[in-house]
Amino acid sequence: MEMFATILCLVSMVGCVIFLIAFVVHKLRKKPKNKIFFRGLLTSIIVFIISIILFAIFETPETKARYEQQRIERQKENEARALAEEQKEKEEEQKQQEEQEQKEEEEQKQEEEKAKKEEQKKEDEKQKEVAEQNEEISQEVDNSKETETSVEEVIKEEVENVIGKDNIELFNYVPDNNYALIKFKGSENLTSDMTVKGMYMDMSNVLKAIQNDVDVNVDINVTYPLQDTYGNVSDYTVIKATFNNDTIKRINFDNFNYDDIPSIADEWWNHPALG
Repeated sequence: MEMFATILCLVSMVGCVIFLIAFVVHKLRKKPKNKIFFRGLLTSIIVFIISIILFAIFETPETKARYEQQRIERQKENEARALAEEQKEKEEEQKQQEEQEQKEEEEQKQEEEKAKKEEQKKEDEKQKEVAEQNEEISQEVDNSKETETSVEEVIKEEVENVIGKDNIELFNYVPDNNYALIKFKGSENLTSDMTVKGMYMDMSNVLKAIQNDVDVNVDINVTYPLQDTYGNVSDYTVIKATFNNDTIKRINFDNFNYDDIPSIADEWWNHPALG
């Protein structure tokens, strides 16, 4: 009976489909009403219901157990499928999260590299600026040294032209205060008045030589061999004179008398041997 109910159910389902299609086609073609299709459809539905009732009445415990087992298996399959889909979704979410984290990490890395490049660029620009400043300072120092050397060379050359290179005992130029020390040997001997006049003349010529070339404060020391009471002869400093730059610039050497050297000096000292 169970098999019969099953066959009857299938036949009724097929009959329902056939009569339903025929009824729809007949309706679309607008033919006169024919109750056979409606009755056939209604009969198929009734037979389907009867087959279901028969199937329920004559269903054996084994069939019920088999159907229950099938239902449980289908349920397990559905649960397994749902679990697999859920696991797949979780894996997809985790994968997306990992990709997002990796993307964010790469972006952060790029930002850090960009920041490092910007920082390195700023550092390079700063070093370049410092190097340029150092170069400018070095250039200024070189120019200053060159100027200082030039001033020193000009003064020394002028003094050598007047006194003679061999007669210069000491020459020192200090650029910080624009100061020059000139120490040279006096000529002649002290028994003649011309010796002192010669020293005055040399000093006047030195001042004249440097008057128009450079701005400098000058100390002039003149040495001369003197004999002490024991008969020993040694070189002594017999004149020490200071001439500020303003004083040097005021001298009109066209009318200047070199005998007035002691009176125009800003500072003056001479050895008693000069009388």
